[in-house]
Amino acid sequence: MRRGLIRLLGLFLLIGAVLAIWRYSPLGEWTLPSQIGIWLDRLRASEWAGLLVVAGFVLGSFVVFPVTAMIAATGIALGPTDGLIWASVGSLVGATINYGLARMIPEATIERWVGPWVGRTGQRLKRGGIVAVMVARNLPFAPYTLINVVAGGARIPFQDYMIGTILGMGPIIAALTILGDRLRGAWEDPNLTNISLLLLAILLWFVLALALQMLSNRLAAARYSSRWR
Repeated sequence: MRRGLIRLLGLFLLIGAVLAIWRYSPLGEWTLPSQIGIWLDRLRASEWAGLLVVAGFVLGSFVVFPVTAMIAATGIALGPTDGLIWASVGSLVGATINYGLARMIPEATIERWVGPWVGRTGQRLKRGGIVAVMVARNLPFAPYTLINVVAGGARIPFQDYMIGTILGMGPIIAALTILGDRLRGAWEDPNLTNISLLLLAILLWFVLALALQMLSNRLAAARYSSRWR
């Protein structure tokens, strides 16, 4: 108990020190909406913006960073149109690289690294094809990188994998990039209009995610029931 209290106290002291540094040093200016807006405008104007976003998605897929956060961040940085394009490209490139690398690794090795359930999950995805991949993309507890690795390890046909990924993630990418753009608008100018648009974007994302999950479950149920007729 004493050791735990010491660690907890140390954590609070560390957090307090970081907050003090940001509050009372020039570093605090970095978190001002105006400064963040300048950085985002520079990124948006850069000719390398798209490539940097794609590289970020690839790197994030290797460290199992939440893909939803990366998509929303792309919408914040590039706006809804360019954000949709480059978030889609980045997601597909990251998914392709993870899939390709996993295909080169024996399935038994992947099971030792991740767990024995990988093989069972991979076989379900393989039997379900496009619909199963689409369903997996809309499961809230199924990380993006993990689905990529499981699909590659199970040797799911690449065409089924990509079509299922596009159908499963496409609408969510669109909703999240809009959400990210509205989040930036509310951050830079928190007036009633921007906050209302942000709330509408959040509602759109929630409703769309729920609808896609219900649709995916219905398609999966219909597919499996037809196999048993």
